[in-house]
Amino acid sequence: MIEELCHQFSLTDLRKATDNFDLNRVIGRGLFGEVYKGCLRNNDASDYTVAIKRFNDQGWGAFNKEIELLCQLRHPRCVSLIGFCNHENEKILVYEYMSNGSLDEHLQNGELSWKKRLEICIGVAHGLHYLHTGY
Repeated sequence: MIEELCHQFSLTDLRKATDNFDLNRVIGRGLFGEVYKGCLRNNDASDYTVAIKRFNDQGWGAFNKEIELLCQLRHPRCVSLIGFCNHENEKILVYEYMSNGSLDEHLQNGELSWKKRLEICIGVAHGLHYLHTGY
Protein backbone atom coordinates (compact mmCIF):
# COMPACT_ATOMS: atom_id res chain seq x y z
CA MET A 1 0.00 0.00 0.00
CA ILE A 2 1.25 3.47 -0.89
CA GLU A 3 0.07 4.81 2.48
CA GLU A 4 2.99 2.98 4.12
CA LEU A 5 5.65 4.47 1.83
CA CYS A 6 5.60 8.18 2.74
CA HIS A 7 3.66 10.92 4.49
CA GLN A 8 0.01 11.35 3.57
CA PHE A 9 -1.28 14.94 3.53
CA SER A 10 -4.90 15.95 3.89
CA LEU A 11 -6.63 17.72 1.03
CA THR A 12 -7.49 20.49 3.50
CA ASP A 13 -3.80 21.09 4.27
CA LEU A 14 -2.88 21.22 0.57
CA ARG A 15 -5.76 23.56 -0.24
CA LYS A 16 -4.55 25.86 2.54
CA ALA A 17 -0.93 25.61 1.33
CA THR A 18 -1.91 26.74 -2.19
CA ASP A 19 -4.68 29.22 -1.36
CA ASN A 20 -7.21 26.69 -2.70
CA PHE A 21 -5.08 25.91 -5.77
CA ASP A 22 -4.94 29.56 -6.81
CA LEU A 23 -3.80 29.89 -10.44
CA ASN A 24 -1.34 32.62 -9.36
CA ARG A 25 0.58 29.87 -7.54
CA VAL A 26 1.06 27.69 -10.65
CA ILE A 27 4.78 27.24 -11.31
CA GLY A 28 4.55 24.54 -13.98
CA ARG A 29 2.25 22.58 -16.25
CA GLY A 30 2.64 19.13 -17.73
CA LEU A 31 0.71 16.33 -19.36
CA PHE A 32 -0.68 15.13 -16.05
CA GLY A 33 -1.64 18.42 -14.45
CA GLU A 34 -0.35 21.58 -12.83
CA VAL A 35 2.35 22.21 -10.23
CA TYR A 36 1.75 24.81 -7.54
CA LYS A 37 4.08 26.56 -5.13
CA GLY A 38 2.80 25.92 -1.64
CA CYS A 39 3.69 26.62 1.96
CA LEU A 40 3.27 23.96 4.66
CA ARG A 41 3.89 24.08 8.39
CA ASN A 42 6.32 21.80 10.27
CA ASN A 43 5.55 20.30 13.67
CA ASP A 44 7.74 23.02 15.22
CA ALA A 45 5.47 25.70 13.66
CA SER A 46 8.04 26.75 11.06
CA ASP A 47 6.95 27.07 7.44
CA TYR A 48 8.57 25.43 4.44
CA THR A 49 7.98 25.81 0.71
CA VAL A 50 6.94 22.83 -1.42
CA ALA A 51 5.95 22.03 -4.99
CA ILE A 52 2.49 20.47 -5.18
CA LYS A 53 1.65 18.45 -8.29
CA ARG A 54 -2.11 18.08 -8.79
CA PHE A 55 -2.91 15.29 -11.23
CA ASN A 56 -5.67 15.51 -13.82
CA ASP A 57 -7.68 12.41 -14.83
CA GLN A 58 -5.10 11.29 -17.40
CA GLY A 59 -2.32 11.13 -14.80
CA TRP A 60 -3.96 8.82 -12.30
CA GLY A 61 -2.20 5.76 -13.72
CA ALA A 62 1.20 7.33 -13.07
CA PHE A 63 0.29 8.47 -9.54
CA ASN A 64 0.96 5.19 -7.65
CA LYS A 65 4.05 4.38 -9.72
CA GLU A 66 5.56 7.77 -8.99
CA ILE A 67 4.99 7.31 -5.25
CA GLU A 68 6.43 3.78 -5.26
CA LEU A 69 9.56 4.88 -7.09
CA LEU A 70 10.24 8.30 -5.58
CA CYS A 71 9.59 7.42 -1.92
CA GLN A 72 12.59 5.12 -2.07
CA LEU A 73 14.97 7.66 -3.63
CA ARG A 74 17.23 10.07 -1.79
CA HIS A 75 19.91 11.62 -3.95
CA PRO A 76 21.21 15.21 -4.08
CA ARG A 77 20.60 15.37 -7.84
CA CYS A 78 17.01 14.08 -7.66
CA VAL A 79 14.05 16.03 -6.32
CA SER A 80 12.66 14.33 -3.20
CA LEU A 81 9.03 13.33 -2.80
CA ILE A 82 7.79 14.49 0.60
CA GLY A 83 4.33 12.95 0.51
CA PHE A 84 0.99 12.66 -1.24
CA CYS A 85 -2.76 13.10 -1.00
CA ASN A 86 -5.17 10.49 -2.34
CA HIS A 87 -8.63 11.84 -1.57
CA GLU A 88 -11.60 10.72 -3.69
CA ASN A 89 -11.07 12.44 -7.07
CA GLU A 90 -7.87 14.24 -6.00
CA LYS A 91 -4.43 12.74 -6.62
CA ILE A 92 -1.65 15.06 -5.46
CA LEU A 93 2.10 14.69 -4.89
CA VAL A 94 4.18 16.97 -2.67
CA TYR A 95 7.85 17.53 -3.56
CA GLU A 96 10.69 19.55 -2.13
CA TYR A 97 10.71 22.98 -3.76
CA MET A 98 13.65 23.86 -5.99
CA SER A 99 14.10 27.60 -5.55
CA ASN A 100 16.30 28.14 -8.61
CA GLY A 101 13.49 27.30 -11.03
CA SER A 102 13.44 24.66 -13.71
CA LEU A 103 16.28 23.74 -16.00
CA ASP A 104 13.90 24.23 -18.91
CA GLU A 105 13.38 27.90 -17.97
CA HIS A 106 17.11 28.57 -17.74
CA LEU A 107 17.79 26.88 -21.08
CA GLN A 108 15.00 28.78 -22.86
CA ASN A 109 16.17 32.10 -21.43
CA GLY A 110 19.72 31.47 -22.65
CA GLU A 111 21.08 32.15 -19.16
CA LEU A 112 23.52 29.25 -19.03
CA SER A 113 27.05 29.25 -20.37
CA TRP A 114 28.24 26.18 -22.24
CA LYS A 115 30.47 25.31 -19.30
CA LYS A 116 27.48 25.40 -16.93
CA ARG A 117 25.43 23.31 -19.37
CA LEU A 118 28.17 20.68 -19.43
CA GLU A 119 28.28 20.64 -15.61
CA ILE A 120 24.50 20.13 -15.58
CA CYS A 121 24.77 17.29 -18.12
CA ILE A 122 27.32 15.55 -15.93
CA GLY A 123 25.07 16.02 -12.88
CA VAL A 124 22.10 14.62 -14.79
CA ALA A 125 24.21 11.62 -15.82
CA HIS A 126 25.07 11.00 -12.15
CA GLY A 127 21.38 11.22 -11.24
CA LEU A 128 20.39 8.81 -14.02
CA HIS A 129 23.12 6.41 -12.98
CA TYR A 130 21.72 6.46 -9.43
CA LEU A 131 18.18 5.84 -10.68
CA HIS A 132 19.33 2.80 -12.65
CA THR A 133 21.83 1.31 -10.19
CA GLY A 134 20.82 2.58 -6.75
CA TYR A 135 24.26 4.10 -6.01
